[in-house]
Amino acid sequence: MSRPPYQIREYPLQQGALEIAYIEEYFNDFPKRKDAGEIMQRLDGREYQILMAEAPLPDDPSTMVPVSYKVSHEIKHEETDPKLIEMLTEREREVLALVARGLSNAEIGERIHVSAATAKTHVGHLLSKLHARDRAQLVMVAYESGLVAPGTP
Repeated sequence: MSRPPYQIREYPLQQGALEIAYIEEYFNDFPKRKDAGEIMQRLDGREYQILMAEAPLPDDPSTMVPVSYKVSHEIKHEETDPKLIEMLTEREREVLALVARGLSNAEIGERIHVSAATAKTHVGHLLSKLHARDRAQLVMVAYESGLVAPGTP
């Protein structure tokens, strides 16, 4: 029986934080890399789950190494979390501000010179990254983080 190419495994905080920092450094595709200390501080005192996708090493298929991760954690009700905004790219911040101003996907697309479908994809990524269930929650995040202010065009 052959081993599947990837497996998902839950990691404890310290080991997960170290692996996340390694993945972000190794793959170099992250706009703001976090070190293990930042990750541990962020998750301290919260319920969390760190999941890693592991893949076999090409030269040693019996050794599995983390290649991707997903972290979920609680956000306390009274908490305004500007750190979530810091994780967004400039384009995502731009789209979030336009959502907060009430623009439709088509209007966002016109404003940033992309198709409505691409604008919709950007909004979907924002919903996922910011753990929002709908556009109304995106608007709340934009205002609570200070990305947009009442009365600004």
